[in-house]
Amino acid sequence: MVVLDNLLPPNCPFTNLALAYGINDSGQVCGAGFTTNGSYHAFLATPPVLSLTCSSNITVTAPTILGAIISFNLQAAGGCSPATVSASPPSGSLFPIGSTTVNVTASDLCGDTNSCSFVVTVNPPATLPIVLTCPSNITVTASSTNGAVVSFAAVAVGGCSLLSVTTVPPSGSLFPLGTTIVTNTASDTCGDTTNATFTVTVNPPQLPLTLFAPAQATNGQFSFTLQGLTGQRFVIQGSTDLMTWIPLYTNILPGSWTNWSDPTPATNNLRFYRTETLLQ
Repeated sequence: MVVLDNLLPPNCPFTNLALAYGINDSGQVCGAGFTTNGSYHAFLATPPVLSLTCSSNITVTAPTILGAIISFNLQAAGGCSPATVSASPPSGSLFPIGSTTVNVTASDLCGDTNSCSFVVTVNPPATLPIVLTCPSNITVTASSTNGAVVSFAAVAVGGCSLLSVTTVPPSGSLFPLGTTIVTNTASDTCGDTTNATFTVTVNPPQLPLTLFAPAQATNGQFSFTLQGLTGQRFVIQGSTDLMTWIPLYTNILPGSWTNWSDPTPATNNLRFYRTETLLQ
């Protein structure tokens, strides 16, 4: 229930609406009451017109190529009851790049309506340089002579839209022994691209080498057979006391084995030999 006296507008000639006789579907109330001069008169009270205030036109720059989320305020007043306001698209929607008209409607319980509209303009995201970050050069040791599987990540930011990054060879590939250049390309949907490279170096597997005992002494020199994997880098060391080891020969196995002769003539001193696998 509503006390009609509380709804009297300023400077109204009535001071007291004594009786109300009826109300129609438009919210108009008829009755009788006392005026400011004390007279008793009939009245017809009409609800205020339903008014609707739209947002001003909105212009924003989208953070991504998908568009921008836009929120706005709408206000309705008057009518015979609290108004219901609806907007299409509603506030908080994702607006695509371009101009979109928002249609707004207000309605009350008496069937009164009002409408308005405004435009939301979403500009494309500002074009930023693409920054492509690659890993540092990678060096690994293979577990077999086939090479090694190497994984890595290249990351790109900037551009005018969603970015894609491709690498050749891709992450997770089997890299052969030796050094391979990895080419990375970042691109956006505006046609901007940038490239960067790094290297993946795969060293031969670090498996033990076999240095066989001297087959014979020729011209006072010891000859050996060294066995291992093709491509392994090695060093042969010599010692007379098993404590101090001196490098005698460094090379890369050209095949699964090779022969080596100590150029130092054998003496009455004991000589010891050993071999070690070296990184490339």
